Amino acid sequence: MTAHIKTKGDLLSFIQYEKQLYGAKHASLGITPVYSEKSIIWRFISLLRFEEYHINTRHRLRAAWYKFRRVKLGRRIGYNIGPNIIDKGFLMYHVGPVLINAENVGKNFLCNVNCAFIEGGHDCGRPTVGDNVIIGYGSVVCGNVVIANGVAIGACSFVNKSVLEPNICVAGSPAKKISSNGSATWGGMKAFEKIQK
Repeated sequence: MTAHIKTKGDLLSFIQYEKQLYGAKHASLGITPVYSEKSIIWRFISLLRFEEYHINTRHRLRAAWYKFRRVKLGRRIGYNIGPNIIDKGFLMYHVGPVLINAENVGKNFLCNVNCAFIEGGHDCGRPTVGDNVIIGYGSVVCGNVVIANGVAIGACSFVNKSVLEPNICVAGSPAKKISSNGSATWGGMKAFEKIQK
């Protein structure tokens, strides 16, 4: 795991960037209920980012408070995503089961529901994912594999071998290259492109 948020400036940079992905005006940390799918997801991301900041700056009590709230909300919406895994630009479109137990996930990551990044077995290692990666609905990335930058993983795929060629699409079970059109050609990446302009 990599500590991406080390200072208050890093935290503000993450929140400033990611709030645009969810159409929010500020971080969502309140205890009042939120009802729209997008606002529930943004609440989870906000809690995750503040937890990361307090873990990395060794504010143990505050980190524990944000962890408690993140885990509680995560159980309600089906997200099992720990701190210090995903770099800046984490986009989810829907509420539903997601497990991310990766070594590191790069910038501008788009994840659909019913997906998992998991270890391949006891002490078998966890996935490492590059920048600008999309994982489709119902896909699993398993074991000590590396996913290159710009890779798109098709729906219902099982990835158990490294994908070292950047900017391609893989799909199937086990996943193999099906196209040279990487994530940049998929519509989901437009959300990131709008922010970067």
